Amino acid sequence: MNSRFRSNQNIDLPANASFLDFEKSNFVNPSTLQLDGVIITRNGAFDATDTNITPNISERAIVCSWTNNNGMPNTFEGGSIGVTTSTVTTINAIGVFETLAAALWTTQDLQHFDNPAEGQLRHLGNTPREYKIFADFTLESAANDVLSLRVSKWDDSSAGMVTVLDQTRQVNALVGGRDVAFFNININTELDQNDYIFLEVTNNTSVSNVTAEQDSYFIVEAR
Repeated sequence: MNSRFRSNQNIDLPANASFLDFEKSNFVNPSTLQLDGVIITRNGAFDATDTNITPNISERAIVCSWTNNNGMPNTFEGGSIGVTTSTVTTINAIGVFETLAAALWTTQDLQHFDNPAEGQLRHLGNTPREYKIFADFTLESAANDVLSLRVSKWDDSSAGMVTVLDQTRQVNALVGGRDVAFFNININTELDQNDYIFLEVTNNTSVSNVTAEQDSYFIVEAR
């Protein structure tokens, strides 16, 4: 199918019956298998975990756009990526941004997104294109230094980098050997096909290195 298949049926399935048996290969374009406002029961009971409702495809597939459904899954475009194992980001010059490093980034629940390289979330679809980015990061560095965390976007259509947001915080001089700055970001942006989001960091005070602590993360989700 070069165009869309759309349904908003209200049906009760008998035992072992499926609603549809489409596969990803049946569709050419992203988000063209559209199920919107479907209500499905099996023998009168709701069970959104029943994989036999759509046995050959799931809501996560790039060709799917399933919303406002009851009794079956919905598509939630986006996903999260977080720091599982910390590592140092080397600051080579004051005020110069470096890609935020982690020894291990871990992704969760990517739908219409993938992880082409460490710390990146890339949009695979073409709709929706309006997204919200949330980030919660704890960055360790030298006490009282001023750090900036940047949300950056690769704009594939123009083959260039775009700054979505810079947030600046001072490193707290805490008791003990751990001095950190806290970053909480909530910003909107547009992501077209093959655009991706990643984070950069700089130290505006010195060349003291920066470490993103474990369990720091950012989320991209459709608005």
